[in-house]
Amino acid sequence: MAGLAALILTLSFTIASAGFIETFSNGSDDGNWHLTDNPDRLLQIEPGGGNPGAYLHGQVFTPVPVWYVPLETSPTHFLGNYSAQHIGRIGFDLDIFSGTQAPNRAVTLDLVTTLGTGDFSQGLEAYRIGRDISTLPVGWRTSSFALPATSSSIPPGWVLLHGDGTPGTDADWRRLMEDVETIGFELGKPGFAYPALNGWDLGLDNVRITQRVPESGPGMMFPLTIMSLVLLRLAVPSRIALSRRWRSGRNIPIVGQALPLPSVTERRSLSEP
Repeated sequence: MAGLAALILTLSFTIASAGFIETFSNGSDDGNWHLTDNPDRLLQIEPGGGNPGAYLHGQVFTPVPVWYVPLETSPTHFLGNYSAQHIGRIGFDLDIFSGTQAPNRAVTLDLVTTLGTGDFSQGLEAYRIGRDISTLPVGWRTSSFALPATSSSIPPGWVLLHGDGTPGTDADWRRLMEDVETIGFELGKPGFAYPALNGWDLGLDNVRITQRVPESGPGMMFPLTIMSLVLLRLAVPSRIALSRRWRSGRNIPIVGQALPLPSVTERRSLSEP
């Protein structure tokens, strides 16, 4: 019976953790991640020292460093129609080896579209402020942002702006979620000025994007339930009474852009709160 429980747990974890994480292993760099452009500064994948294993190592001299996926990068899991993919969360691991400590500094997630024009002034930007790093943390730290891409209105905690700086609308949120053209992890709060006293030495690892599956979850939850019931029935055919209760809004990492969830394509497991 213990072996059966372990098997069911393994099956549950395999399905729940099916997804995409960029670990930068074996030279992989889905998204062609950049750190605030400076061709004279270090930007390379290191084979060790990450969280764990390989990681992307970058250095730059700027008041506000930004890890980002360049405009028109294709193919990549990190851009495209978030709404159609039911994106629910974006996260990453960051190590600040050195940088400029300043008040009111935080990690901010930026999502931007030019609405196909290539001109940011004609587009839309949404951002959400996350972990405070006014005192620079030591070692690898995880940042994770809830992103209800299918929401019909601007979600709480998010700020949406037109390219000219004027506030966006609920309709603008839906337009942005249908065509995210670039994404950035900014080490600062929008609208704040920061000193440029020191250069930044940063590590990026385990960049992940997850899908929000509704409670019914017909593509994932139903097969798992049937499999579990069959296995338990075979083990104890007449003595088991089962009750099922699924949590609403379970987060499942996404595997591919605008595709149903196939098999796992990366090498590390993912456990999101």
